[in-house]
Formats: sequence, C-alpha cells, structure tokens
Amino acid sequence: MSAVKKLILSVMAFALLSVLLYYFVYASPNARWNSPQRYILDQFYQAFQTRDYSMISPLIFDRNPQMVINIRHWYGDVKSYHIQTIRSVSSSEKQAVITVTSLREGKEHRNTDTILLAKQDGGWAITSYNSDLEYKLP
Repeated sequence: MSAVKKLILSVMAFALLSVLLYYFVYASPNARWNSPQRYILDQFYQAFQTRDYSMISPLIFDRNPQMVINIRHWYGDVKSYHIQTIRSVSSSEKQAVITVTSLREGKEHRNTDTILLAKQDGGWAITSYNSDLEYKLP
C-alpha cells in the first residue's frame, strides 16, 4: 500500500474517531454533561405517558404548558420516546431531538420533537417545543 493511501486512511480513521468521540462525550443523551437535561426530558415525556399534566408546568420556562399540552394531544397515546441527541447551542442552551412513538386512530405513528432547554437559576427548563406532527383540526 502506498504512503498516500496510508495517509488518507489514517486521516479518515482519525476523523471517524473524532466524530464518535464528540457524540459520546457531548451529544449523547447519556453523556455526563447532559444528565440534567435528560432528567427534564424524561419527566416531560413520562407526564404524557401517565397523563399527569400537572408535572409539566414546572418543566416549562414560563410555567404555562397549555400550548405544549394542546400539541401533544394531537399525537394520541404516547407509547415510547427515544432521546436521540442533546447538544449545546450555547453555554446556557441545549437542543434535544426526540423520536416519539404514539398510537393515534388505531395506528402507530412516529414523530420527531425538537426541544430547546435553557439554564435558569434553579436548573434547566424547556423554552421551546417543536414537532413535525401534521395534524388536521376537526
């Protein structure tokens, strides 16, 4: 194997290892740096699974969860969720991408939520909630 090919393979291997290291250290939901945000997100989705909406208000930045509850209502019954990534947007903000599986009109659906969390005095709170859910009003 020529020296050029070895160099190219070495650079590609280094790049791949760098990307994997970044994911597992910083973007993985299980990374130590993301545990406070993961805790908030787990509480948020568990509240929808158990329909205990009173748990949501303390998780929202302005303490008004009504819009989120309205949107989530159109999802149907939340069966499971998977936090795909939690990444830093700034020193005081993180963005999470979550896949949600729900049962709606007798069919299983998968949607993706994007949630922005911000650091507050007492911890972290949800400041923005977006979903790719396409719902039709009656």
